[in-house]
Amino acid sequence: MAIDGIISAIASLDWDRVEQTPRGEVYEVCNADEEDWKLFLDSEAPETECGKMELIEGKIVIVEFPSVERGAFMGAFSRFLTHDAVIDTYMRPRPAVRTQNYEADLSFAPTPQTGAALPRGLRWTQWHTLRIEIGYSRGWGHRRGQLDWKANRWATIPGVNYVICVAVEDGLASATYKLYRVPRQNDRLHDQDPISIEAPRTTVILDSQVLLVTQLSLVIGRHSGKLQSAISRRWTTSKKEHAFLRVAAEALRLDKPVSTLGLAIAHK
Repeated sequence: MAIDGIISAIASLDWDRVEQTPRGEVYEVCNADEEDWKLFLDSEAPETECGKMELIEGKIVIVEFPSVERGAFMGAFSRFLTHDAVIDTYMRPRPAVRTQNYEADLSFAPTPQTGAALPRGLRWTQWHTLRIEIGYSRGWGHRRGQLDWKANRWATIPGVNYVICVAVEDGLASATYKLYRVPRQNDRLHDQDPISIEAPRTTVILDSQVLLVTQLSLVIGRHSGKLQSAISRRWTTSKKEHAFLRVAAEALRLDKPVSTLGLAIAHK
């Protein structure tokens, strides 16, 4: 189907019917090949913004529908990561860019300041060591379009070392997550059970040497300090607050205390 046919198919959707799609299911829009799918995504047609879509087995499907829950979680997640001076120095969010026709909800990568070795064939703007998927319509499982399915797609992309998936529930009353560390040999990710994000705090630890692809203590050394080789990601959720991500790093012997937007510093 040519790009005009894709646009026409999306424009003619009955959204009252589309939005009745049960959670955990996808809505098939039309058939398409990879070339026309890429042309469609590269276009500026407003139909490209009609929910989160994937090309799966020759079909364009909507896998995620607009929701307050997902939007709030994504906004808070990104805000807490991008408004911290230390994290901003060593990790940068990447805009919604596609890699092999896949697009993450959020992507993060080391900055050149880390001294990380850029994978062969990639530019800094193309490199993402952390991919994040947040689902409200999507749930857990390996069925097409679901969170575990997408995590396994990211595991095949060069340079991706971690994948975090989060499933949020109605009103953000609860949420669960999975942290995947991508195997070196592009093996299938190991199955795991989702973990509840519990109030007041749940901590997820990522190895900084894997996340930043460098010896972080050597990087921080020129700033008269050392970081332990782990960066903690902290989520907080409660019935009265939106679930959101907090970032924490354990630091030793820093000359100047740093404590901004949830960055926890432990001095010795």
